Amino acid sequence: MSISLQSHLQGRLTTIIDRRLAEEPVIVLQGPRSVGKSTILREIAGNHRVALIELDDPSVQDAVRSNLST
Repeated sequence: MSISLQSHLQGRLTTIIDRRLAEEPVIVLQGPRSVGKSTILREIAGNHRVALIELDDPSVQDAVRSNLST
């Protein structure tokens, strides 16, 4: 994939995610490994000055499960 196409797709995804964030407080981005999901989410989290919680780490998964009621 060319850099310009990749940049265009990332821009489109960022716009879509930003719109969804106006409606929902939590965004889950799911897809194959190494396609840029975390990169896009880090950029959006930084733009919105919010925390990004990545569930790749089992200890983070356990912490989230134990605090579902809060």
